[in-house]
Amino acid sequence: MKQVFLLGSAIPFLFSLACGSSKPSSLAYVANNNASSVSVFRIDPGTGMLALLDTVITAPGGATYCEFHPSGKFLFVSGEFSNVLSAYSIDARGMPALIAGSTVPTRLNPHNLSLDPAGRFLYVANTSDNSVSGFRVAPNGSLTEMAGSPFASGITPYEIKVADSGKFAYTANRDSDDAAGTDPRAAGADPSGRYLYVPNTTSGDVSAFSIDAKTGALAQIAGSPYPAGAGPLSIEIDESGRFVYVPNSGSNDVSVFRIDGATGRLATVGKVSTGASPFSIALR
Repeated sequence: MKQVFLLGSAIPFLFSLACGSSKPSSLAYVANNNASSVSVFRIDPGTGMLALLDTVITAPGGATYCEFHPSGKFLFVSGEFSNVLSAYSIDARGMPALIAGSTVPTRLNPHNLSLDPAGRFLYVANTSDNSVSGFRVAPNGSLTEMAGSPFASGITPYEIKVADSGKFAYTANRDSDDAAGTDPRAAGADPSGRYLYVPNTTSGDVSAFSIDAKTGALAQIAGSPYPAGAGPLSIEIDESGRFVYVPNSGSNDVSVFRIDGATGRLATVGKVSTGASPFSIALR
């Protein structure tokens, strides 16, 4: 058994608040780690299913995980093979382009990324350093590491997730002996801040938890965990809080789930094929 580790008290910047958006996402971005590329998909607003538009080559060293800035202007991509984090601008078609001089070093094996709701701070989980690096985000998308970074985490953190409430952050620690499923690698909170979802890589499923609004404590939801594909490594929830997307690195596809808003339970919508070894997905 593994844990979702609460980081809220360790990183004071996580307590700033911002208004969220309930509009549905129209594009999805999947980081293909072994191919060092990002695939861009259009999202069907009715079913949540994906249709490939294009695949863009990223900076060398892997495209491990990606995360969108709240403004929709920037996409941030970690590269675990080169221990870097890069920023991309988004053109009118929604295609990413590397921002010159935006690549910054992290600690060992950076994986999942998360921004605070206002888009001022970006965090990356360093899996081989048992830490989280924090960066300030400039108006042009460039990054500067903040004072006190990196911050200590649990053992082998694969995910750092700032809840949409802005009050709490969670890491999924693969090698800590805690409360999620087998080999948790990521965590995603719904926009209401009531539910947290954790993909478990070895068991190929997704654990679902309710969140205590006052303390951030987690309680497993009835019916959890829910089957995904082979080797799920990350998770993303659309801004409307209706759909969950889970890239499966072992089966080269993305599992799509619908959220029951009243209970937090998941229902499978379907799967869509991707490039080789999809590690992450970002919505816009």
